[in-house]
Amino acid sequence: MAQIGSGRNADGILGVISIKNAADVLVENCRFTSADGPHRTTASLSVHNANRALARGNRFVAGVQQVGVLFSNVANVFSEGNLVTGSTRTLRSVTVLLNDLQFLAGVRTRLITNLSIGNPPPENAMVNVTGISVGGMPVRFLAPDSHVQQWKTLLQQNPLPGNPSKTNIEDHILGLANQILKENPFPSFSGLRATIFGGTVPAAQGITVGGTVGESITIRNNRVTGFIEGIHVGLSAPTPNISRAERVAIQENQVSVTLGTGATRGRHGIYVGNVISASIRGNRLTLTRPSGTQNMQIDGIRVFGRLGRSAIIRENHLTGFNIGIHFELRGASPPTPMWLINDNLTEGSALSVSAPNAANKANNFG
Repeated sequence: MAQIGSGRNADGILGVISIKNAADVLVENCRFTSADGPHRTTASLSVHNANRALARGNRFVAGVQQVGVLFSNVANVFSEGNLVTGSTRTLRSVTVLLNDLQFLAGVRTRLITNLSIGNPPPENAMVNVTGISVGGMPVRFLAPDSHVQQWKTLLQQNPLPGNPSKTNIEDHILGLANQILKENPFPSFSGLRATIFGGTVPAAQGITVGGTVGESITIRNNRVTGFIEGIHVGLSAPTPNISRAERVAIQENQVSVTLGTGATRGRHGIYVGNVISASIRGNRLTLTRPSGTQNMQIDGIRVFGRLGRSAIIRENHLTGFNIGIHFELRGASPPTPMWLINDNLTEGSALSVSAPNAANKANNFG
């Protein structure tokens, strides 16, 4: 049975409806809805260990932080014409999720990140709270620009006596941030806290394909909206070159990504990892950035990992992402690869395409 909350299923992420150990699966013209949770534990529908799964014409509604539809260890996946919607709520309406430590840590990034204690400071770390000591050691971190002085004052008013360790100091500073979020004891942070609580909490992933098995994966003509990550196809295995999808086609989908409070990982419109042959064509991707998420980095299309000779990324239209198309090889390059990244429009991106020199990159516009 799928669980919501901090608990984990023995089989990983299950669905409100889970189908396991089947030869052929057809799910058509159905509606599935999952509840909210502090982090990914549940999909609206999950299919595990099947030879072939076809999901067509369905409506999937995922709770905040949850997954729309998940295919795990399915050799042949076909997802077409589905409407996959992520619930998007204000943090104020789901404050109970702050009782989960993992979710609390994600929200806390709106108050403090890049914390370092002692010397020397980390290289190239972005910080703005500096020149202050806690427990006799220098501390530095990144805070909202509006509350740099308030943080310094708060640390001065709440000293840590004795001879604390770095761990004690870190716990003390992060504990103050937790108090701001959970108890609101410091008036100078009340306005910032209200802004954070008015921010949105989206769902996690729309359409996800994972596991260690994948022969043919086709995701076509779906509409995915309200997720931190729209479409995720990534096989994994501890032994290199064993777990790669043979063929992945992601075509003609509409994907609307929404960032929000607690969005700390997995931020992509479309992600494909470890694939021999990939075709990503004709997709329309847009990004919504609620207040407070302007500094979150996000790629529109990201292809990553052990890659084969054929990859075509073409005729996609993206709006608002930091990097439009991010193509990153891990491991050895295949001989004479045919990597074509052509004829894409990446409106508003600081960088349209990031890819190795071996890729043909023509007619891409920002």
